[in-house]
Amino acid sequence: MIEELIKKLTAEHFGVAVESLSEKTRKKEIVVARQSAMVMFNEYTEMSLKSIGACFGGRDHSTVIHALRAIEDYEFTSLLFRTTLFELRLKVNHAVKCVSSYEAEKVDKLYEELLP
Repeated sequence: MIEELIKKLTAEHFGVAVESLSEKTRKKEIVVARQSAMVMFNEYTEMSLKSIGACFGGRDHSTVIHALRAIEDYEFTSLLFRTTLFELRLKVNHAVKCVSSYEAEKVDKLYEELLP
């Protein structure tokens, strides 16, 4: 449930389709969005690296490790990307807090409220 919300928020934030996060494509805009989503999963869920990889098209845990390192490096070298990731973290953090206080059937309504 939280995992799908993180995927939706990340895809919307980067302007890509949710489905593309699980595809095998290597287009830069998709890769950055996918890797950023993996970071959000790592930060906001208690999932193992293997489980996170499975949520993104059955990727290996080592791919998730690479994503975490790549985003950390990109965040360190680009102020614009650091700002973008900070904004995404704010959205995800707010959503995760809200989800924990909402009942399961209200998650879709919460998603609609968070994204105009």
